[in-house]
Amino acid sequence: MIARRLAVQALAGGLASVLGLRPVRAANAPIRIAAPALDSTALAFYADDLGLFRAAGLDVELQTMANGETVTTALTGGAIDIGCSQAVSVIVAYKKGLPLTIIGAAGQQAPNAPVGMLFVPRSSTAQTGKDFNGKTVAVVGIRGLAQYGTQAWLDKTGGDSSSVKFIELSGAQIAIALADEKIDGAFVPEPFVGSSRKVARAITNPMEAIALNFMSAAHFSTTTWAKAHPEEIRKFQGVIRDAAIWANKNHDRSALVLERVAKVNPEVVRNAVRSYYTERMDPALLQPLIDVTAKYGGITGFAASELLYK
Repeated sequence: MIARRLAVQALAGGLASVLGLRPVRAANAPIRIAAPALDSTALAFYADDLGLFRAAGLDVELQTMANGETVTTALTGGAIDIGCSQAVSVIVAYKKGLPLTIIGAAGQQAPNAPVGMLFVPRSSTAQTGKDFNGKTVAVVGIRGLAQYGTQAWLDKTGGDSSSVKFIELSGAQIAIALADEKIDGAFVPEPFVGSSRKVARAITNPMEAIALNFMSAAHFSTTTWAKAHPEEIRKFQGVIRDAAIWANKNHDRSALVLERVAKVNPEVVRNAVRSYYTERMDPALLQPLIDVTAKYGGITGFAASELLYK
């Protein structure tokens, strides 16, 4: 009987896949949440460690994913219910027609908590954007926050970002490329800034060319799921807000969680400039990112209020 039931379930799943249907989930099924194991997207992991979801009456399943694109794909494919990602990924996906809505903030670029720094090899004399014209700059993700923020700074300081060749390297690869002078510059995100300072020279935080303060990461869902679960969304927003307030005041304790979730050397986290988390949903904190993505990412600009959950 068990073998027959499993066979029937497998057949049903196969038919659902062929027909493009999502399997129906039980009404009391846990909320499936996924995020990259990065400081700026770690609020759900902090909340879970603190027991905030349980205290709010929410049953959740947490998992880490490689990057924002993977999270978005899983969300729109029905594999998860809520995701957290670099906000540029959500903005671009929304403009491509995916029915997404931001339900909670996450990491925020702030003067005292930059998301990264622009580095050059130690032998380089580059100081402003014009010094990078025709040069090669590495970023951890092509056509994302790292590239668009760097382009904004290049153009704002006398350069021509359209003349710059952007290449994609991992955080570890960037440090090696800078040390070996294989690239002319690189935007290095946290938590790799500390290690990069040992082999290269930091120039500036180019993200301030976007705005001094803006929402760099966000929690999001599909509009369909959000409309069907207003009570869960309300509780989730309260949990994430409380986790943000706690994390902004408890870097030492949150570091222990991040080290475990990200599986990184504790020294890497402790030497990093820790994320600041947005404690309120404010369209004014998202609009600068939409505007810079429209300028450099080839999308049509729109009002931030369109993307925020109402």
